[in-house]
Amino acid sequence: MRACFAAGLSLPLQKRRQQLMALLKMIREHEAEMLAALREDLSRVGVEALYYDVILPRSEIKAMVNNLRAWTGRRRVWTQRLITWPSSQWTEKQPRGCALVCSSWNFPFMLSLVPLAGAIAAGNTVVLKPSNESAVSTALLVKLLRQYCDPRVVQCVGSEVKGDGIDVMQTVLKEKFDMIFFTGSTTVGKIVARAAAENLTPTVLELGGKNPVVVTDCADLNIAAKQCMWGRTINCGQQCIAPEYVICHESRADRFMELCKTWANRFVPDASVDGAMARIGGPNPASRMAKIGKMLDDAKSGVEGDQIICGGGYDVTRRMVEPTVVKCASEKSPFMNAELFAPILCVLPYKTLGQAVDLIRSKPKPLSMYVFSRTASKTRILIDNTHAGGVTVNGTLTHCAHDGLPFGGVGESGFGRYHGRYSVDCFQREKPVLQKTRGLGFLGFGLITDPPLVYSPPAEWKTRVARMVLG
Repeated sequence: MRACFAAGLSLPLQKRRQQLMALLKMIREHEAEMLAALREDLSRVGVEALYYDVILPRSEIKAMVNNLRAWTGRRRVWTQRLITWPSSQWTEKQPRGCALVCSSWNFPFMLSLVPLAGAIAAGNTVVLKPSNESAVSTALLVKLLRQYCDPRVVQCVGSEVKGDGIDVMQTVLKEKFDMIFFTGSTTVGKIVARAAAENLTPTVLELGGKNPVVVTDCADLNIAAKQCMWGRTINCGQQCIAPEYVICHESRADRFMELCKTWANRFVPDASVDGAMARIGGPNPASRMAKIGKMLDDAKSGVEGDQIICGGGYDVTRRMVEPTVVKCASEKSPFMNAELFAPILCVLPYKTLGQAVDLIRSKPKPLSMYVFSRTASKTRILIDNTHAGGVTVNGTLTHCAHDGLPFGGVGESGFGRYHGRYSVDCFQREKPVLQKTRGLGFLGFGLITDPPLVYSPPAEWKTRVARMVLG
C-alpha cells in the first residue's frame, strides 16, 4: 500500500471520486444484506439500524463526492506582509500516505465506512481493520470492499488474522503507517497510542467515557426524560455518546425518574420479545452480562443503597437487559463509576449548579455532555466550566448527527475529529507554500524584492532600517 501511494495511484481526483462512488454503489446494492448482518450480530432492526449504518454513511460519502475539489484543493492567502512582499501564498491539502482505519463492533458499517471514505477522499491508500466482535457484519464488509474497491487503494484485514482484538491490533501495529484512525475502547486506544508514538505517527482516537446529563430546575422534564431514555436504549446502550448518568436538581429528581419510567415502558414494552431492542455484544459478552447482572442484583438487594426505579431484568443466555433507571445513593455508587455500555441510566440529585460542575470535573473528560435547561445563563455556566468532546442542549446525541460539526473527544475520551469535511481534513495535511516575486531589479525595485539588510555582514544602518521599516 505504501508503494501504491508512492506511485500516485490514489492521488487523482478522478480516482478518488471513482472509489467513493463505488462505496455508494456497494451500500445501495447490498443494503438488505447489511441490515440482515446487523440483526444477526446485535439484533438491531428498524430505523435505528437503517439510519446509523446505512443512511448516515451514505449521506457523508455523498457530501464528500459533491465537495471533493473544495475540500481537497488549494486555499489562497491574500494578506501580505512587508517582510515577504511581493509574493503569492497559498496552502495545499496533501494526503498523509498509507492510513490505517480501525473500527468498532457496535456500529460496524458506519464506524468503518465514514473514516474509510474520508481517507480515500483525501487521497490516501487505506488499510481497514474492522472489529472481529461483529463477525457477520465484518465478514460481509470485507467481502464487499474487496469486490467494489480497487485493491491498490483499499485493503482489509479480515478474519484470516486469528486472535482476539488486542492480538490482531498489536500484529497490525507492527507495520509503520502514515496515519492511524482508531475507534474503540480506552484500553486498546492506549495500545494504539503507544505504538503510534514509536514512529511519531499522527493519530485520531475516538474513545468513550461516562457521558453526563444535567437537568436543571427549569428544564422541560418530559422532553429530558424522553431524550435520555431514547439515547440510552439505542443499540442497547452500546454507543460511546450515550447518556450514562443524569445529575438532576433535587426538587425535580423524583418526577424526572417517573417520566423516565413512562418513556422506557413506551419505547420497549417487553424487552424479551425478539427485535424489541438490540442485545449485548462486543468482546466477552457473557462476562459483561455477568458483571451487569451482579450490579443489578446488588441494587435490588440494596447493597450499596441504590434503588431501581424501573427495569432491572436481564437474561444472560439471550444477552438481554431491560431499559433500567437507577437512583444512585451517592457519586461513589458502582453505577456511577463503571462505563456500563448497557441500557442503564443512573440518576443522582444535586443541590446547586456548582455541585453538578464539580462532579463532572471530578471524572475523566467525557466524549459528550447533555444539558436540559430553559435558562441561557445556567446553560452557559455548565458549558463554560466543564470539558466534553461535544454538547447537545435540550437533547441527546444529535450534535453528532450534524455533519457540519466536528465530532471527537477530549482528554481521556480521545483526540482528533471527523464527520463531514472534518473526515477528509483529518487524513490530509495543509502544506503552506509561498512563491516570492523576483526579477523586478531592472525596474528599480531590486531593493524591495531582494533587500540587502537581510544579508550578512551585520551593519548599524541595517539595524536602523529594520527598526524603521519593520518595527
